[in-house]
Amino acid sequence: MNGLNKKHRPSIYSVLVLTLLGVVALSACGHGTPAPTITVIKASSLVPEGVVPAGSVLVGPSAGLSEENKLLTSADGSHWTPSVLPVQPQHMAALKVEKAGTLVIASARALLEPIDPLLPNGPMFVWTTHDGMNWQGGKIDIELSDGFADLVSIGDLLVIGGSKTGGPLNVLTSHDHAKTWRHAGVRAPTFNESQVASIDGGWSANGNLFTNLDYIGSAALGKVTETTNSDGTSKKFILESTDEAATWTSHECTNSNPICQPQRVAGSLHIRGNEVSLNNGKTWKTPTVDVKAIKHSPPQDPQSIPSGGWIGSAVDKYGKEQSESYLLRSDNGISWKEMLPHNRCPLHEHSQGGYPTPIFSKGHWYTMYSCFAGTELSFAHVYQANADAKHWKELPQIHIGKQQAADLFTFKGNFYVGIFGSNPKLIQLLRIDPNLYEIRCCLATR
Repeated sequence: MNGLNKKHRPSIYSVLVLTLLGVVALSACGHGTPAPTITVIKASSLVPEGVVPAGSVLVGPSAGLSEENKLLTSADGSHWTPSVLPVQPQHMAALKVEKAGTLVIASARALLEPIDPLLPNGPMFVWTTHDGMNWQGGKIDIELSDGFADLVSIGDLLVIGGSKTGGPLNVLTSHDHAKTWRHAGVRAPTFNESQVASIDGGWSANGNLFTNLDYIGSAALGKVTETTNSDGTSKKFILESTDEAATWTSHECTNSNPICQPQRVAGSLHIRGNEVSLNNGKTWKTPTVDVKAIKHSPPQDPQSIPSGGWIGSAVDKYGKEQSESYLLRSDNGISWKEMLPHNRCPLHEHSQGGYPTPIFSKGHWYTMYSCFAGTELSFAHVYQANADAKHWKELPQIHIGKQQAADLFTFKGNFYVGIFGSNPKLIQLLRIDPNLYEIRCCLATR
């Protein structure tokens, strides 16, 4: 009868036992695996509009437009207190706080009479810290008045570049974390009286230093000027230094000029535009990606995987305001594979969606798919992978509805998701610890 001898057929009792054991085993593996512990940290009434880890504390700028902007500090993400920076001006525009390696940098423009938080008209101030508690820095000797300046970091080097309206470009550099600054020699054009010059982004390649050079003003209003091409598009410039930031020379960029393409480095992998190098830039190859829309576009933010290979996200821009990013992984730096689905934004939304730079914490990788409708975050999904970054799974316990923004970072060994509402003010932090459980042969412990 079914090819089974009667005396070898399993009894109903044994079938039930085996079935129950199978259910237990399945529940201990796969979907039944205990999820990482997620702790919700609700923020107090005084909250920042951004969060940056700095040693044993979190720091961020106070939220909202005000001439009384402050730096806020917290040990737990819930209770925030104002901190006074050295030589802080009485009134200053929005404070910018960013991380550069182990260094945290804060910068702002002072506000002079008449005070308008939207129109900074005073000198520039820069401060740095390694631990979030001890800051150094102060006023920067650069003539701006109604002009503009920005700060970039290239390794341990800090560079400020900017000008007053119609004035020449000024560049200052610091090799000691903003303690002292020196004026650099600059060879760059000065255009018409309605424009200001500033720098944006920095990188190093073949021992030289580079930063993008922007001219802002009438060109941004659509007029054909010295900084626009005949078709109305903006010309692109870079600054290059070959003497450790003592002097800088501008170059006008063209599509065929590789010197104008920023280089990103992760271990032995160098990326320049749509080319990769595995021998410190001596030779370059065109990579392949298993996504048709970006078939030769490697990640813009490669991260080295501890066990070998790289992980990162590549962006495809289409239309005027739309873009999509893809989470990619490679074992050899040449062939890249998509690791998670893209294009998850609702079709009725003219949105931007994608994955930020993956973050490694406690033996796991994390990333988040975000979908924006205009400036509003419509939803976000958080994903986790093991150390090799090959197998990703969604953390369904994390629900991020319509908010202003969400951010990922690590702090005190744990992975955090910061959720920001209007203004944008910090609403809450989600602290995720993946190591509160172990999986050993399909059994969950601890």
